[in-house]
Amino acid sequence: MLLTGRLSLVSHGWLADHVVWGVVVVPGAALVELVLRAGDGVGCGWLEELTLEVPLVVPERGGVQVQLSVGVPDGVGRRVVGVFSRLEGA
Repeated sequence: MLLTGRLSLVSHGWLADHVVWGVVVVPGAALVELVLRAGDGVGCGWLEELTLEVPLVVPERGGVQVQLSVGVPDGVGRRVVGVFSRLEGA
């Protein structure tokens, strides 16, 4: 399954409260919520582990496009979820 969305300070004003070193980042709890919602859509409602390689940064102007990919189940029903982002216009 592939899910897409958009995050910005205009549409998600609460993100402005999550500034790290002068940069707005999406908090880990919000990423967990996104992944759990994606999992619910394919009948997998739990999260075993979430590893963040880089923070998801939201620009001061414009937005960031977000894509979640949910893989096929493995032998025991687990699925790999990928969260990808890019600045609008990039």
